[in-house]
Amino acid sequence: MALRRLLTGLLLLACAGSVWAQDPLAITPRSLAGDGVANDLLGFAVAISPASATGSSVVVAGAVDRYAWVSEAYAAAGSGAALTLAQRLTSGVGADNYGFAVAAGLNLVAIGAPGHDTGLQNVGRVYLYRPGPLGWQAAGVLDPPIESALGNFGAALAISPDGSTLAVGEPRALRASVEVGAVHVYELGAALPVLRASVVGSGTAARFGQSVGLSQSRLLVGMPLYDDGVLADVGAVQVYQLANFVPSAEGPPLLAADRQGSDRLGLAVASFGNLLIAGAGNDDKPAGADAGSAYVYARDANGWIETQKLRSSQAQVQERFGHSLALNARYAVIGAYCLNVSGCVGPGAVYVYQREGQQLVPVQRLSPSDGGATGHAVASNGGALFAVGAFAADGPGGVDQGALYALIDQRLGADGFESEP
Repeated sequence: MALRRLLTGLLLLACAGSVWAQDPLAITPRSLAGDGVANDLLGFAVAISPASATGSSVVVAGAVDRYAWVSEAYAAAGSGAALTLAQRLTSGVGADNYGFAVAAGLNLVAIGAPGHDTGLQNVGRVYLYRPGPLGWQAAGVLDPPIESALGNFGAALAISPDGSTLAVGEPRALRASVEVGAVHVYELGAALPVLRASVVGSGTAARFGQSVGLSQSRLLVGMPLYDDGVLADVGAVQVYQLANFVPSAEGPPLLAADRQGSDRLGLAVASFGNLLIAGAGNDDKPAGADAGSAYVYARDANGWIETQKLRSSQAQVQERFGHSLALNARYAVIGAYCLNVSGCVGPGAVYVYQREGQQLVPVQRLSPSDGGATGHAVASNGGALFAVGAFAADGPGGVDQGALYALIDQRLGADGFESEP
């Protein structure tokens, strides 16, 4: 009942006109960094941890090339606010793309800086933080096991729901002077993460590891520039089973049945249980250039089967529907950050789908009037909360200051959370 009372209060705080009583997800007023300034781009990347025993989740948002904010989001505490921006983190290094990718666990935050230079350019680095008596404190860094110029180690990050595993994408990693891309799997414990395995792409310049996802027992790897032997840059997703942190491929890469060149399937990936979604934000079919789409795959005894293609209800040129994805047991949230664009600068939107068996049914579109590029990043805590980044939102600090929103499931019970099967 505490959750329901809080959700009722949050609905009263939510933006008038953007939420109706029958809608499954309520959107909260936006959260801004108090010291934010123009061109911070806060919300370029977002991540949210599973909920703690008290119902709070760790939220981290990247202001790319500047800083990251670590926050708390509440779904079962009577705070009157769903999201508070609490602590600013920085790498202390300029022009390293710090905050390009982020990942959150209850006891670990990872921030990717894929533009970090060593003796080589854009090798990449990942910064780690753990909670301490003075807040989130630096807990070391991860560097690629083999340095590659322009490798972009840290361009994609994911922490498994149980907090045991970290995946780091290095989409332009070189092996024998050939760009193949790599994903590195780390075991998480009390000390510095331990590298347990690395997998590399089988194609050339497919951007293997541009997106990554982790469930309890699977690793998802997006490769949006994958060629199918006939068409270029159709994109694909490789699914791996994880056993003792070692990935083994679950069949060949997943492709779209209606693929065309430059669709770029795998720009975003998400899974929950035996359902998987892959974004193709550059898909032109049928609404025009870069309208975008998302493909749904379900796993049965025969492997992963494409079951559905999702498109925006607006379906307009350059909407980039499918650029970001989040999924839990009840809903999928899909970002279309260029909605109503002029040169891809518009308010953006997120689309909510309800799960009915292995199908996703559209139920809601949210496009806050005070947003900007809303939906460039979305994340789920696996339960009652989603986080949404809007990096081009204007604020008191100036244009493109960036903002965050929380989406709260109004229909979950008092505990508010479901575990992945």
